Amino acid sequence: MQAAAALLVENLASVDAAWHGEYRAAFLARPPEQALALAVKGLGSLSGGELLGERLTVAYETRSQENEHSCFSDNTHEDLRLDTVGIQNVCQGRYGDAVRGLGLSELVRGVNPALGDELERDVAAAVAAVSAIPPPFDQAILGDDTAPGRAAIQRAMLALGSEADAFAKVASALSLRLPAPVARTP
Repeated sequence: MQAAAALLVENLASVDAAWHGEYRAAFLARPPEQALALAVKGLGSLSGGELLGERLTVAYETRSQENEHSCFSDNTHEDLRLDTVGIQNVCQGRYGDAVRGLGLSELVRGVNPALGDELERDVAAAVAAVSAIPPPFDQAILGDDTAPGRAAIQRAMLALGSEADAFAKVASALSLRLPAPVARTP
């Protein structure tokens, strides 16, 4: 347990150092439109590709506990919920009680009020739907499609799909364009 805790601290320190070092500096040095485009792309990728695709759909379709995101800690329901709350925080410009600022929803409302409201609704619906998945997740994926856990997962998948679609609309409404990927050398 001590070795695992030490490794966790080391890994978190590495992530913290990367953010406060090169990555943060490079991100902040980008033109604002590029930084915003990367943020919106990241939100859409987390919502659609990661949460909907990798974490929910695969486990839902296979009914395999091995495809549960946090199969060893049995904490998948909290991981999913906190990821959706993190997306909501960015959209609302908040983090807990300490940080309040301009969120993505408000920025979008300045260009397209209806879309800003749609984004806010879709994000709130995703948080609610994911939060309604009953723990433990590895049991919720079992049974037939009418089982309460599977029905809750299916509702969460639909909500995350709508949320991801809203991020695509946001990118279009804000005319966001991503720069070409930079080739990396090994």
